[in-house]
Amino acid sequence: MGVGDAHLQARQAFENLRSVLERSGSGLERVGKITMLATSRDHLAALRAVRHEVFDPIGHYPASTFAVVSGLAHPDLLVEVEAIAAPRSGPAAPPTAS
Repeated sequence: MGVGDAHLQARQAFENLRSVLERSGSGLERVGKITMLATSRDHLAALRAVRHEVFDPIGHYPASTFAVVSGLAHPDLLVEVEAIAAPRSGPAAPPTAS
């Protein structure tokens, strides 16, 4: 998606993040830190713009790190976003022995 377009890729990355968090019982409002990776410093503006689109309505801004990397998992990828988030109801209970 969005080959050559860092803004579209950033938007998709944050949408994927939202989806994974919601399916796992968390949400964007529970994100404590995000790491944004890009193949060029030129993509920082696109990542920042989308980060604001995503977190402005929530009113919550997690700590963030930006790093330029030499490449990502696929040559068409320009950006990647990862997050650390808390579950909605506190830490998960450890598995019980059976």
